[in-house]
Amino acid sequence: MVPPINILIADDHHLLVKGLKDILQQQEGWIVTGTANNSRQALSLMRKKVPDLLITDLNMPGQDGFELILKVKKQFPKVKILVLTIYRSPGILRKVNKAGVHGIVLKEQKSEAVIEAVSTVLNGKTYSPPETAENEQPGTFYQDAFTKKATLTRRELEVLVLIVKALNNKQIGEQLFISEYTVQTHRRNLKRKLEVDNTAELVRFAIENKIV
Repeated sequence: MVPPINILIADDHHLLVKGLKDILQQQEGWIVTGTANNSRQALSLMRKKVPDLLITDLNMPGQDGFELILKVKKQFPKVKILVLTIYRSPGILRKVNKAGVHGIVLKEQKSEAVIEAVSTVLNGKTYSPPETAENEQPGTFYQDAFTKKATLTRRELEVLVLIVKALNNKQIGEQLFISEYTVQTHRRNLKRKLEVDNTAELVRFAIENKIV
């Protein structure tokens, strides 16, 4: 007898989770063993029962889906990961792929596409959503706070955290072992990417979006 496929869903949209769970459990041998509305809860459930597949959103309260993906890859390397997202931005999709997920499906796709994506990933292959128009540039997409945050590099996030702690450029450079000039460059890039004009607005963005 073929053992069932255990699936964990991480998404804070309750109606979507319910609908997705119903769709998945209509498939023979697929069992949704748990649902989580944030990354921390998902990891807690995985420590109790490791699933075969994690289906996760990207934009969730607290630690986002990117953080969850990285932790799952490290702590549960055999778990396959399928991202379910509304974001079509090439920059977001590239970052997701770089994180090493096994598939991406857009929330706008039909239920048949979700089933196809899950089947593809479970069979050891990768699944990609329909290509966004090649002529579209990342800047043409609506830039909400999550999208902006996702464009930041790990070093830029480190600098932003230290800015919130009121460290000056010299102190930040000493902590991160980089030059003051490099810190200044990161500050400029942070303001440009987050579309803010000053340090106070950087701090507010970081606090409002739970970066610190």
